[in-house]
Amino acid sequence: MKKSRNPKMITLLVLSMLVMIVIFPSRFPILSSSAFGDEVTSESQRQLALVFVEKVAGINLSKYAYNISVGKIGGEFEVQIRVSSEKGNVTIFVSFMRGKILFVQYKPETPPSWLWTDKVSNNLYAARQIIERSQLFLNTSYIQCIQLLNNALPNQNQTITRENMTLQIRDNGRKLDWNCVINGIPVLSYLQVHLSDDGHLIGFGNGGQIYRVGTTQVKISKEQAISIAYQYAQKYANEHGQTIASVYAMLQSTWGYSAFRGDEYVIYLDWVVQMTFDKVNIDGVTRYVVHLSADTGQVLKHAPYGPIKVYSPEGTESPLNYLLGFSIVAIVASTTTASFIVYRKRRLDKMKGGYPCHSDLFYFL
Repeated sequence: MKKSRNPKMITLLVLSMLVMIVIFPSRFPILSSSAFGDEVTSESQRQLALVFVEKVAGINLSKYAYNISVGKIGGEFEVQIRVSSEKGNVTIFVSFMRGKILFVQYKPETPPSWLWTDKVSNNLYAARQIIERSQLFLNTSYIQCIQLLNNALPNQNQTITRENMTLQIRDNGRKLDWNCVINGIPVLSYLQVHLSDDGHLIGFGNGGQIYRVGTTQVKISKEQAISIAYQYAQKYANEHGQTIASVYAMLQSTWGYSAFRGDEYVIYLDWVVQMTFDKVNIDGVTRYVVHLSADTGQVLKHAPYGPIKVYSPEGTESPLNYLLGFSIVAIVASTTTASFIVYRKRRLDKMKGGYPCHSDLFYFL
């Protein structure tokens, strides 16, 4: 016989969910578009993808046979446009987050030149045209990006910095990455424009559409961070017959911890303190790692680690850094746990969002 469901338990779960929705409404939107204005639908994302491909990337789809499919990956829309001609086939991926274009890329990774009819010899000019069209059709501003671009030399690898934003140009002018830097640490990639040899857009990353920076302040020194973290590792070491042999601390950018920050789309600086033990214990643990906020000193998570086992951190789990180039990690939160869904391998360089870098509170794109 099947066990009957416990009505009290079901009622408790429903009430718990309702309470969470009331307390954290941004974490449980009724519609994914509710926080961002216009309703987000598969049709609206389809139209936006077409506008970007034709108006920004400059591909005249009317010259080819093509079909469009719209799906969801990790709860977010992705539009695939499959273009066919007698010369071959190309698939264009336009991925969205929070109703906005996050990145665009192709399969094959380097699309064939027949997609375009023109050729642009000056990569800086091509990049500027793409950025200006993006401003127009995505209804955003890239003023700082254009200002940095105006100081660049054509067809050269170079790095240009203004205030807290850096433009890195690689592959002889074909890859342009605008990164925001806090305390010398690249925290987010505001914009990525990658070009083909003919000056056409073959990679577009746009974390500035999605993220904002919560604070640029580092109020906790390295010594203070180590002092706070040390007690957690020392307690564990005492309980397991180990001694702390070495300590290493570094600043890193991370998405917000939703339990107390309120929004995982906010970027903060954290101290990560790793304390290595003198020996391996019976559980295979060799080190203890503590994450704490660089602006408040609050311990966010702490856990023992080792080559044999990786332990679940005590405290609030944080997402992995956002990578376009290895995998995209989507954070799916529930009332009790955070799940990590690797939902597509991408071949763009590391992307960590972005912002106009001259304020304590930045909204991207």
